[in-house]
Amino acid sequence: MSEVKVNKISPRSGTSLTIGDNGDTTNIVGTLQNNGAALVGDISSVVAGTNLSGGGTSGDVTINLADASTSAKGAASFSSDNFAASSGAVTIKDLGIATAELQDNAITLAKMASGTDGNIISYDASGNPVAIATGSDGQVLTSAGAGAQPAFETLPAGTTLSGSTNNTVATVTGANALQGEANLTFNGTTLETNSGGSVTPDTNANELVVQDNASAGISILSANNDTGNIYFGDAQDNNIGKIEYNHATNSLIFTNNNVANINIDNNNNVSITKAGTSDTVTGSQFTANGGLVNVLNANGYNIINRQAGGGTFIYFKQVNSTDGSISVSGATVSYNSFTGTHWSRLSDNSKPTILKGTVLETLDEMVDWYNLEFNDSNGEPQKISHLLTDGQSNGDIITYNHKGTDVQATIIKEEDIKHCQTKISTTSEAKNVYGVFHCWDFGDDDGVNDMQVAAVGSYVVRIKSGETLAKGDLLQSNGDGTAKVQSDDNIKSSSFAKVLSNTKIETYDDGSFIVPCSLNC
Repeated sequence: MSEVKVNKISPRSGTSLTIGDNGDTTNIVGTLQNNGAALVGDISSVVAGTNLSGGGTSGDVTINLADASTSAKGAASFSSDNFAASSGAVTIKDLGIATAELQDNAITLAKMASGTDGNIISYDASGNPVAIATGSDGQVLTSAGAGAQPAFETLPAGTTLSGSTNNTVATVTGANALQGEANLTFNGTTLETNSGGSVTPDTNANELVVQDNASAGISILSANNDTGNIYFGDAQDNNIGKIEYNHATNSLIFTNNNVANINIDNNNNVSITKAGTSDTVTGSQFTANGGLVNVLNANGYNIINRQAGGGTFIYFKQVNSTDGSISVSGATVSYNSFTGTHWSRLSDNSKPTILKGTVLETLDEMVDWYNLEFNDSNGEPQKISHLLTDGQSNGDIITYNHKGTDVQATIIKEEDIKHCQTKISTTSEAKNVYGVFHCWDFGDDDGVNDMQVAAVGSYVVRIKSGETLAKGDLLQSNGDGTAKVQSDDNIKSSSFAKVLSNTKIETYDDGSFIVPCSLNC
């Protein structure tokens, strides 16, 4: 069949109508209408499609496109803020691209404007980029702070070191300057300061050396209420020994085996193994006034050992003159210029003027001494002489003010049972002559007036006025405080002395006088 003539072609089924097969060429002669309306343009040489229309073989072809989107192609226009179009040409306006429209990391060095080698980009006070002038060789970029551009500057002169030799220790001598100290060295073992000395230190004590060609020393300076210390320690005890100066008490303390064995107090009293100044505390003390206090425990004793032959052990001097001594010859110990005295006291505890050598008699009353025993504010035991008052007796506890502090003290009677009270002799040829008056107890502030009575050894005896003496005469009491010559040479119970010399040492206003005698009371 070469030709089909019909008025209408309709789809057999559905709404789609197909003319020809794939690959076929279909020619339509005449006017193709769209639902009775003529189609615009001539599409005889154009492949018809959606939104495409034509106006004949010489007419325009119109393409009707939808707006483009992120998911579909379509028509798009150029923004007048960013682009300019003229005579069919499209260009990007100056400042037409905003910062936000640039892709991160998209601008390469090749796309940047050329500059001067060595310049660095910064920003001015308005926030605009500027080029920092190129610096010189060796300069560094330094900040001038906020609101100012950095700049290349030359570094200040660096720290210099002078005087350096092996093992010298460097010290700061000024701004940016060090000095190698020739007199201060450290070789890895020995730290030494030396101003000209040439002594080689002992290897057992060479870790720290202070040396000079003149005087040398070490100063330990601390607060006026604290301590300065030198410690000695070992693996078991880091302060088993030490030297300590206490500025609060102004005392110097030497500690051995953790015991403070030597103490020099603020009065320059030196105590050795003695934990206090009291004479009840065991140990030895050398007082600043030259005194010696030696307190022994139950097992203690003193030894004076002369390695050579006989001679003097002890000299007793007064105002630089020797008044006595203790010496030995063979197995005999001599107390040279010996005078043995006893303590005594008048019955009324008075202290009248008594002439030296006055004869004294014993009374049937004993001399008693009492002490107050207590611990002071530092816990140190004290013993102070005490005079009993009415109502007080041995063992009483009383309140006592010691150096401004009230303490509880116990009255303790001394264990002395041999000293009698005395009086100036009033009995002729008395058998109870105690001795002769030597002196009142000097420096005693215990409230009792003790005296020293010469009883044995050599001393002076006061002789009655007008008495004639001869060496070897025996003496008896005259009954008025003086002595008289015994009528015979037989030693009696009333014989208390023998004349050694009839030389009158001193004559008193009443005519009595004193002569050297040997006492045997």
